Formats: sequence, structure tokens, C-alpha cells
Amino acid sequence: MKTLDKQVLNSQNNILKQIATGNELTVILKSLALEIETLITGTICSILLYNEQNQTLEKGVGPSLADAYNQALAGTKIGPGVGSCGTAAFFMETVIVKDIETDDRWKNYKSLALSYGLKACWSKPIISSEETVLGTFALYYRETREPLKDELELLEVFAHLASIAIEQRNTDKKLYESEKKYRLLAENVSDFVGIIDQKGIFEYASSSHEKYLGYTLRELIGKSILDFVHPDDLRIVKRNLKKVLENLQVITITSRFLHKHGHWVYLQGNCNPIIEEDKVCRFVYMARDITAQKTAEQELNKVLVELESTRQKFHSLYQNSLDAIFELDHNGKLFSVNPAAETLTGYSKEELLRINSTTFIDANSYQELDQIFTAVKQGNGQRVEGVINHKGGHQVIVDINIVPIFKHNTSVSVMAFVKDITDKRKAENEIKELAYKDQLTGLPNRYLFSLKLEEAIKRASETKSTLGVLFIDFDNFKTINDTLGHHVGDLLLQRVVSIMSSCLSEGDVISRQGGDEFLLLIENTSIEDLCSVSERIIQKLKQPTLLAGNEVYITPSIGVSLYPNYGMDAESLIKNADLAMYLAKDMGKNNYQFFTESLNERVIRKGQLENALRRAIDQQEFTLHYQPKIDLDLNRVVGIEALLRWNPIFGSVSPAEFIPITEETGLIVDIGEWVLREACTKNKYWYDLGLLEAPIAVNVSARQFMDPHFIRIVQTVLSETKLPSHLLEIEITERVMINVNEASDIINQLREMGIQITIDDFGIGYSSLSMINSIDIDNLKIDQSFLHDVMKNKKSSGLLGAIIQMGREIEANVVIEGIETEEQASFLAAKGLIGQGYHFSYPLPEEKFEKYLAKQEA
Repeated sequence: MKTLDKQVLNSQNNILKQIATGNELTVILKSLALEIETLITGTICSILLYNEQNQTLEKGVGPSLADAYNQALAGTKIGPGVGSCGTAAFFMETVIVKDIETDDRWKNYKSLALSYGLKACWSKPIISSEETVLGTFALYYRETREPLKDELELLEVFAHLASIAIEQRNTDKKLYESEKKYRLLAENVSDFVGIIDQKGIFEYASSSHEKYLGYTLRELIGKSILDFVHPDDLRIVKRNLKKVLENLQVITITSRFLHKHGHWVYLQGNCNPIIEEDKVCRFVYMARDITAQKTAEQELNKVLVELESTRQKFHSLYQNSLDAIFELDHNGKLFSVNPAAETLTGYSKEELLRINSTTFIDANSYQELDQIFTAVKQGNGQRVEGVINHKGGHQVIVDINIVPIFKHNTSVSVMAFVKDITDKRKAENEIKELAYKDQLTGLPNRYLFSLKLEEAIKRASETKSTLGVLFIDFDNFKTINDTLGHHVGDLLLQRVVSIMSSCLSEGDVISRQGGDEFLLLIENTSIEDLCSVSERIIQKLKQPTLLAGNEVYITPSIGVSLYPNYGMDAESLIKNADLAMYLAKDMGKNNYQFFTESLNERVIRKGQLENALRRAIDQQEFTLHYQPKIDLDLNRVVGIEALLRWNPIFGSVSPAEFIPITEETGLIVDIGEWVLREACTKNKYWYDLGLLEAPIAVNVSARQFMDPHFIRIVQTVLSETKLPSHLLEIEITERVMINVNEASDIINQLREMGIQITIDDFGIGYSSLSMINSIDIDNLKIDQSFLHDVMKNKKSSGLLGAIIQMGREIEANVVIEGIETEEQASFLAAKGLIGQGYHFSYPLPEEKFEKYLAKQEA
């Protein structure tokens, strides 16, 4: 038993340490599950998280359960008779089911559990410090059995640890969501977490020490905690630390702690031993500033008054709820109803409590409800649809949620929550009949839009009027959908529908065609009106949209076709608007274009380029040109940039024309790999000749950078070309950072390899400052348009100085491109910058650039 106690203590310390050091919640919960499975033989642990809004249990961890079983549990609605976990969460008490097959609480779920060999389940609700449900902590067994006393105690301990972990995760969210008038109180109540060794020397201190006590981590690490304790408190602190060391138990300590500004702060918290190899090696403490609590008493009283006011408001809402509430005793006799029940049935409260329920429940529904009533009394909540006969003579379709009310584990009454769904059913039937609406947005679908367009064409033909069709596609929707998830993508589609609708007039039609494609129909219009609508949509979408904690930018490409100018039927108008939309994308996106006769020629040209690009690598049509980067102070080459050129048999094509096609089609991944290998091969050749020892910069698109094989490709190329990794520089744009977390991981891997990272076109994207705060970079490359502004006005010159200083602060070089004149070069001299542009050298083919390097070397 002593060994088990040590194991439990070790497990507890391990979990607390993970919480203190900020491990991910999933990692901590998985550790909890694996620890208890080790302590209790034959245990299979499952931890589910409670979704308060939906009143469901969602997937947490179940490392030893089948993935399919874990998935099946996700989204389970809590309630009596919903297995062990659903029942435990509903009643907020431990549920022990020794035999799943025979226990009524598993009646609707036992076939699932038994199919995975699960025969017993003990579940304890995970309860917060505020007595709310956070989730459930369940132990499954492949045999029928009941828990021993020690096993119940272990379940209690581990469920408590889970509550600590979950509450720690929820703290920031709760603080953020608090009302503004409570912010002062919330900001003055903060926990401190620290780790000290046996002598009291700091090994770790959370950031709250600096925020609320004034000490940075550097000022605390290596110093004794006793140096900061009030002299009058030293004896009790030392004695309590000794007790923790000797008794291996948690002790609550209260003492005064010296603030950096010289005053004393009262701290109170728990000190916990960390045991390694059967001995205490250090302590972890979690403390709270109780000084702030004392000074906040007056504010706290205000909070209590507000809470009482809130309780009264909720009570009022309950009394005035539009949903009817009926409460019946064990024999089915009504003894309580709310005012909404009177409205729903047409009977007064006194009449409802006097008459039999058969009076207002439709005969076809009564038999089923009677059977359900019997089941609910046995502890199984039920939901059913029924019909009520209103006193006024009409019928009401209702959704009935019936739950048992327990006292001492015995059902003593039944409560029915009844909602009038007559209008809802009517609407559903209408929708079923129509079947022309998009499920996500509720907009007309492709088929219904085509019908409406054909009708509009007939009207326009009769009245000799003009109508317009707008085909809208969102430029970076796929990237957002892939990186932030389909849920965020769906929210974004709903948001843009709202924005587009606000730009339209009554009678205009908006339709979702599928994915992120939309069609707009505008009748009795003109070219000017269509331009105005398109511009309003583009302008309104310039503002960022906040979705699920992410700031999202999205831009539209809009194609417009006119009736009767460019299409006499629905199919032609839609096709021509589609072609115009692709022209808008080719013109840089985030704009609108009208269909014209010349558009077909552009479409044909694009198709020719795409087909040629697919053969370009095999036919050796690509070459690289090279442009030097110059240290403006030393006037020497400190780097080069490799620039892609394409010379197909029908004549050279500008990168501005063919590179967007490679990105759109995905060809950029293979072409980018060719560029990387060619650039590394050439730089290694010049390095071996002694002509150049400087990094070669390769531009990498967002699609190539986020390719799952990108890191492996870079490693392979460096290995094959034998180019030292510090002589390779990867240039990325801010678009790469749409998914900051994933991009940061890739950047960190590249920098660990020794490769330099450059942010290209810095300052013209959407998230420059937030981005460089999230990642470590080597170079900031300022777009040439910024240089032109700098030469024109002092404000931009000041911004340049700020960027240079910011570069120094983050230890990154600042590169400015587009230097074309001696005036610009002189202006930028002596600022610690690296320059690039036609003033120093045009991008040169390999042979000419090699001569350039030889001349520079000489």
C-alpha cells in the first residue's frame, strides 16, 4: 500500500508539474489516463470534456480505447440514462455501473460498449472550483466489477487533477470574456507558479511574478525565495518547507513577499513536493495575491449585488419563457406550470392544475406520451414530438423534452419542456417542397438561380431593359479553409453572404453555386450601377473579419456579364461572367472585370501558357538570372537573389504573367524545386571557385512553402549539391503566415538547419508586426514602392528609420530593393542597410553574372 501511495504521489506531482510548466491540455489529460491505467490493473480510462452551450460531452482523451469508440462518444447529450458519463455529468455525482449489459442507464448505448468488449464503467464528473461540470473521468473494464474503496479514492484524486488542468486552460478565456466592469477585480487576482529546489533556490517563476511583483525571471532564477520573505515570516516558511520535505504532503503557506518597489505583498498558496527517485528534489508552489483580494472587497460586494440582480433577471426570464414548462407528480398529475403553458394550451393555470392532461393532449399522442412518462419515471429522459389540442379548437405541434426530477436517487416528479414548433414544421415542409436552397447559407442554389435568371431574361426582353450577372469567387478562400479548418470556412462564407447582401437592393438575387463561388442577378440596371455594386462589395470586404479567434482577410474577384450585350440566355450569361471573373484574377485579384469580346483571346492565351508550362522543365526552357545584394556601407556583394526566367519556343514570357499560373495550377511546387536545386548548384560552384561566399536567395511561394514535403526537399537539395546551409536564403511573403503556427514550425526547422529566412515585401501585407513577433527571421526586405514614398515625404522616411531600428531590435538585416538611382543610393548610405536594384546591376544570366563577380573580386 505504501508503494501505491508513492506511485500516486509521483503521478500527482508529475501532473501538477505539467500544469505548472504549461503543457497542452490534451498532453496532460493523456498523462492522467495512462497514469491511472498503470495504477489500477485492467483499467481503460476515458476523459470527456463538457460543452456547456450544447450540453454535450465532447472528445477528450481515451488512449487505450478504439478511435471509433472515442468518436462515437463525441457529442453525446448529457442526461439521466445517458450511460455512465452522461448521467454523471447531468447529476454531478459519481455513477458506478458494474454491468453495462443490465444497467438501465446504458439501455440506449450498451450495444456500442459491448461491441468493443467493455462491460463495466465507473464515471465521476469533473467539477470546477465554481461547482460547474467540466467533463467526466471514466474507468472502463472488460469484466463486470465494482470499485474497491482505494480505487474510488484514486478516481476522486485523478478527477480533481483533471479539473485543475481544465480550469487552468479556461482561465485566460474566462478573463477575456468577463464584463468590463469586473476587469479591475480580475486583473488583480492572479496566480503565481514557481519551482524551487530543496534550499529554496528559484528554478522557475511564471510571468505573473514580473507583472504583479516586479521581478523578471532573470532576477529570480538562482536566488533563494527566503531572500524575498518578510523577516517575521521566515521561521514559519522554513518550518512548513521542512514539513513538506519530511511528510511528503501538500501544505498551505501564507507569508509576505517583498515587491521590487519595496512594499510587501501577502501571498497564500500550496507548496507541493516534487519526488524523483523516491526523494524530494524540489518544490512547486501555486500562490495567490490575497492583498489584492482585501483591497477588492468593496468591488466584490458590487459584484455580488450584480450577481443577485442577474439571478433575478434569470428568474424573470424563466417566468416569462416562451417555452411552456409542465411539472407532473409521480402519478401524472400536473402540479406546476409556467405562464407560457397557459398561452400554449389556452387554459388558465387553475384549469390546467384541475383537469386531466388527456383534455389537451391529442389522442394520437397520448398513448405514446403515457409510455414515455413511465420510462422517464425510471430515470430515462426522453424527447418526443406531439400534438396539443388548444382550448380555442386548433392544434399545436410541439417538441417535448421530458426529464425526471430526482430526490435521493428516486424519481419523484417529471418535468416537461414544451416548445411550439408548428411554424417550424410548416417552414420545413415548404423547404422540402422547394429543395432549391443552399444548406449552409440558405441562398438559392445553382438550379433555382438559373430558373430566376431565365425569368428575368424574359422580363428584360419584354421591357427592353438590361440585366447583369456577377460571378464572384473569393481569392484566398481555399487557403483559409485548408489552414484554419472547414468550420471557420463555413463561418466565413456566411459572413461574406451577409456583407454582399448589404450591398444589394431589394429584388436583387444572390446565389451560392458551390464552394466559394456566388452569382448575383441585378435587373433594370446599367454598367454604372454594376460598377457601383462591385466596388461596394470590394470596399466592404477590405476590413478584416474575426472568426473563431482568427483575423481573416478575404478578397473577391468579380466577373460581370450583361444582357443583352454579351449573352441571350442564362447559360451564356453565367459562362461569360465566369470568364470575366478569371480575368479579374489574372489582373491581380480583388477587382472586377466585364466580359468583352477580347476576353476569349486572353482565356485562350492562358490555356496555351498552362499547357506549355507543364512541359517547360522537361524541355529545359527555364533559366535563372542573378541580381546582387550590396552592403551599402562597405559597397560589396553580401548576397544574391535567383530570379526565374522562361523562354518557350513561342517567345519569352514575363514572370508576372506565368508565375501566377504556376501557383494557381500547383506547378509552382515542381518548378520551385527545380529553382532551388539550380540555385544551390550554381552558388556551390561559385563558392568553390572562390568568387563568392554569400547566401543565394530563392523565392518560395506560399503553396510551395506549405507543401508537406518542402523540408525534405530542401534537405535533399543541400545534400546533393553539398552547398553549406548558411549559403542558402529562403524568401517568403507575409501570405505564408496566414497559418502562423504551421508556418512558424517550418521556419524554425529551416533556421535550425542554418538556412537564413527573409520576409519579402515587408510592410505591404496584412500582419507585418504580429508576424515578426511570432517568428525569428534573419532579413526584412522592404518593397521598392516604399522606397519611392521615402524619397517623396518625411513621414515615410521616419517609418523607414523605425523599420531599421526594429530590424536591429530583432537582430535582422534590413534589405531595401528597387534602388535605381545614385540619389537613392546616397540617401540610404550609412544606415546599415543592404541594397538591391538596377543601380548596382540588372538581373544577369549565369555567364554575365559570373563575370560580374570576377570583376567585383578583382
